[in-house]
Amino acid sequence: MGGALWNVQLVLFFQRWLHSFPSKRLQLVRSMVFFATIWSIWLWRNSMVYNGKIFDIIQLFETIKLRLGWWCKAQRPTVATSLDDFFLAPPNKSIHGILRNHLGSSLVIFSKAIGVVDPVLAETIAIKEALKIFYASK
Repeated sequence: MGGALWNVQLVLFFQRWLHSFPSKRLQLVRSMVFFATIWSIWLWRNSMVYNGKIFDIIQLFETIKLRLGWWCKAQRPTVATSLDDFFLAPPNKSIHGILRNHLGSSLVIFSKAIGVVDPVLAETIAIKEALKIFYASK
């Protein structure tokens, strides 16, 4: 069988876990933890399947923490940040991007106000904007 069947109780657990805090700020952090974990597990799984990587729970946990740190850092346009800064700082209300060629040279730098949104949605909007610019330049 090519895929796995989801246990309905597990799906309900994830849904409740993502939406159990009344605070938007805590929901955002909880959402980031969830997606950083799922994304890291998915990438690790692909590495195991396609590159023969050996499963190491400690290294996976460290990878999840590192990815979460990168994503939290992306919430603020500062040099140094922490989870405390993330809880206390106003959310970033814009997206930014740099389109580079195959040599790494910058071709286009863009910025756009988007309002307060979930980080996953902000990333999706940034990708959409980059693709629009790319296809408009052809």
